[in-house]
Amino acid sequence: MNAVYKKLKKVPVVSKQELLVFLSQQETETPVKLTTSSGYSYIAFIINCAVTREDGYIITAELLDDRGRPMENYLHLSIHHILSIEIFGTDNAVKVLSLGRVQSGQVYEVSGKLDVNRAFKTFSEKIKEETQVDTGAPEMELPADGQSLNRIVKLTGIIQQTLSDVLKSEDARESWQEKYNKIAFINSTHFDIINQGKTLQIHFPFADTEAPEIQQVTLADKIMSVL
Repeated sequence: MNAVYKKLKKVPVVSKQELLVFLSQQETETPVKLTTSSGYSYIAFIINCAVTREDGYIITAELLDDRGRPMENYLHLSIHHILSIEIFGTDNAVKVLSLGRVQSGQVYEVSGKLDVNRAFKTFSEKIKEETQVDTGAPEMELPADGQSLNRIVKLTGIIQQTLSDVLKSEDARESWQEKYNKIAFINSTHFDIINQGKTLQIHFPFADTEAPEIQQVTLADKIMSVL
């Protein structure tokens, strides 16, 4: 089973309306092929998709030539007359069919558990060096897959830098030292940060190499919310 197939298996079915609205909202246009109930086909950029009282959802699209260049010709069409939407390219298909929720992901090398343990040791050492807070090394049940382990190494570095930045605030340092003496990484299907006794738990799809990586701004906000 290839990577694209596995990604698209996770994508829920959406309507033509949802796809076309998503395409119309993108800053970078994605070309698609529209086939209508009358048998005509058009390659186009979707400019707008909006609802009308009489005809329901209508699209405005700029037509492209056979080389993908804008023709400065425009199509006004009810989505009821669109039979199919063909999307070109793997990355575009994953992005559009998931409405941007599934990303192409990173390419990971292969690491071992020793590499992860070294990253965990560096995690606690660097944070203590930069903030004088002893978080301890992260606790985690490690997977066996080498690419998943490499992803954990990379995510550990992202979390380390984010937590260091947060703990440079005196209030954050004092709150951490009052509330926590351990940190744990929990492999999960979702992202959450939980106060579990004296342990700060970070729940995230650490081992899922197809999932997007953790975003530092979101992580910092989540950490602050439990301090």
